[in-house]
Amino acid sequence: MITVLCLFVLDFHGHVKKYKRYYEYSNEYKPNAIIFGGDLLPMIPKMSN
Repeated sequence: MITVLCLFVLDFHGHVKKYKRYYEYSNEYKPNAIIFGGDLLPMIPKMSN
């Protein structure tokens, strides 16, 4: 049997603490794949017309 460890994350919204925690977690568990689901950058307020 083959075991594959994948990490899936989303909704970081530019929060540096979340990136640091995820980096530490990935160094500890050594996943075979890392999948980013989106919303990695800070949210930008919508401009009103």
